[in-house]
Amino acid sequence: MSDQRRPLIRPGFVLALVALPVAALFLNVIAGVVMAVWFLATGWISELARLANAFHPSLPSLASFVGGLAGFIIGTHLFLRSLRGGRGNWRIRATNASVGLGLLTILAGMALGGTVHQLGWLLGSGQPVLESRWPRRAFFQYREVSSWVQLTISKDPTPETLRDSLSAGAEQKFIERFVMLMFPNETGAVERIAIRFRDGKQFRASGGMVLTRRAATSEFDEKLLTSAEFDALLAALHQ
Repeated sequence: MSDQRRPLIRPGFVLALVALPVAALFLNVIAGVVMAVWFLATGWISELARLANAFHPSLPSLASFVGGLAGFIIGTHLFLRSLRGGRGNWRIRATNASVGLGLLTILAGMALGGTVHQLGWLLGSGQPVLESRWPRRAFFQYREVSSWVQLTISKDPTPETLRDSLSAGAEQKFIERFVMLMFPNETGAVERIAIRFRDGKQFRASGGMVLTRRAATSEFDEKLLTSAEFDALLAALHQ
């Protein structure tokens, strides 16, 4: 009889040990790609809703825009029709299409400029986009309220501007979920804003965010702090 011993580790077991981590990594990559596509496809909806709530146009400005656009369309139509001479009429639908194409070109240029500006801001910022010690959901919630605050006081960076906007009922969810403390400088302009969750348990788990205004600008630098760092900073500011 031949002495045939079974191997201590079977090839199938080794293959399973290798295949399981590879499969888990593959699924994580697929999930990340799906989430990225989802946020790119739907992220503008929440941003549009936030901007719509913060946008308060005046009737004279709106009427001026509508009148100017109508005059531009009429003038463009008459000019294009005169170019054709007696070779047929120029239709208003063609004028509307031409004006619409021009407006879309301008909007595309503005979008490109905004993208370049944001990329430059991200590359030049000293703060990381994401930090692992804070929950991702809390991070994006702080970024949302930070964006709203900066947009609200961009033209008039005073505490009264933010208080009036909150008193008018704008972004009620921010009032219900966050505490905002404003620290103005000698001229009355907001120099620093401290934001934290109202819920103490959530604040201890997620920390808070501090906005510090850049010198001679209306932009703010964002910094995430742990709850202990946040409380220490508030204690120092109140001294």
